[in-house]
Amino acid sequence: MKAWLCLISMIIISLLSGCTGPQAITDTRTSQEIGSIQKMDDNIVIHYSSDGMARKNLEFVDKDIVIVPNYYTDNDLQRGDIIYFRPPTTHADEGDQTANEISRVIALEGERISISSGQIYINGSRLETFYGKLLASGMDAEAFQDLTNIHCDEQCRDTHKEYFDTDMEEFEIPSGSVFVLGDNVLRSLGSLNFGTLPKEQIIGKVTGYLAP
Repeated sequence: MKAWLCLISMIIISLLSGCTGPQAITDTRTSQEIGSIQKMDDNIVIHYSSDGMARKNLEFVDKDIVIVPNYYTDNDLQRGDIIYFRPPTTHADEGDQTANEISRVIALEGERISISSGQIYINGSRLETFYGKLLASGMDAEAFQDLTNIHCDEQCRDTHKEYFDTDMEEFEIPSGSVFVLGDNVLRSLGSLNFGTLPKEQIIGKVTGYLAP
């Protein structure tokens, strides 16, 4: 009798384990808060006016930001890093910094990425982070639709609804490339616009706001 009970228990545990699916991917390393730092001799400082990285506190908008150039010569790219890069689609002169952008690294080479109704999945697992879902100024679809104090006509709301419902079929990030998105994706330039970003287009890592 005890043998049968043990066998039944093992079968139940096995079935429950098979139903849980892949575990979510989290990121405890990356902070939502943007710190202020002193400029070092080899750092780049740019004034950033776009709202492509803005969440609820208008992050990076009209800020001087510090970049460590060639950071990834000696360091690995990490999910969650904010990078300063040259879009592969730009036709501006190489010295024209106005053509450069900042975005967040979402998926690394060799990983599979997909998007379902605005939710990002890596290797089939849900990306459970503050940047794991397509947001508009830090708001999800429900929060945005509840807004009454902004000027957004029917066409504007339809555009946002389509954005929040974004789907992208799964594909593998090729070797030597990453998948990047701005935190305010609809207002940013990233991999949903130009595809994966070759690593050679990355100029450096954004480390924070320039301290007063």
